[in-house]
Amino acid sequence: MLHDYAADRRLDPDEEDCLVHITTGTHIAQICPFLLTETRHLPGRLLQTAPPPKGNAGEPGTHAIVDLDLSKYDAIAARAAARSGDDLTFLAQGIETRNPEFAAMLREVARVAAGSTAAVLLTGPTGAGKSQLARRIYA
Repeated sequence: MLHDYAADRRLDPDEEDCLVHITTGTHIAQICPFLLTETRHLPGRLLQTAPPPKGNAGEPGTHAIVDLDLSKYDAIAARAAARSGDDLTFLAQGIETRNPEFAAMLREVARVAAGSTAAVLLTGPTGAGKSQLARRIYA
């Protein structure tokens, strides 16, 4: 509904100071306005408020304008992308394939397994390389 609201209005942050309010609450209640503002569906600045600390009911809460300049996170994203490539290289090392579907499956396994400790079930015919792949995932 919030996305539809924003799509129906032409908000111009150069003409008016638009503030999108996020507060304490569920993650969904915080993430949705954040993402809509970050993607400029709601062109404005994020205003985040919080109640006073527990035990200080008579004091005012806090407020802050959230900085949406995500350029400082580019280095983190670059490291994550490099790690993902390293994971795929390690996972596929010694597994020869010309099959694009198998190569896509290897990329998906590398993407999912690299950041997880969850169990993985590999299925396929005898000789397909399940044991070799399982050793790589474990490593």
